[in-house]
Amino acid sequence: MLNAISTKLSQEVLAALREFDQADAIGAIVIIGNARAFAAGADIEEMAEKTFNDLYSADNFAEWDKVRTISKPIVAAIGEYALGGG
Repeated sequence: MLNAISTKLSQEVLAALREFDQADAIGAIVIIGNARAFAAGADIEEMAEKTFNDLYSADNFAEWDKVRTISKPIVAAIGEYALGGG
């Protein structure tokens, strides 16, 4: 099973990035997926029952904006295609 980008996953990734950012022994952060996929995309199951207004006002992807507060370099290691949609 692939990890979809849910609100919970976003919060957990940001928490880990903040922890790594504070660790003196860490000079850079590398985020990788696995051989099958880097990410499965948005969590459609989490979004399915919500209206446009619900999703817009909740701003489910706002957590990702906070990644800019991390001072250490972050590298995303993607081994295949990098596709996006929205």
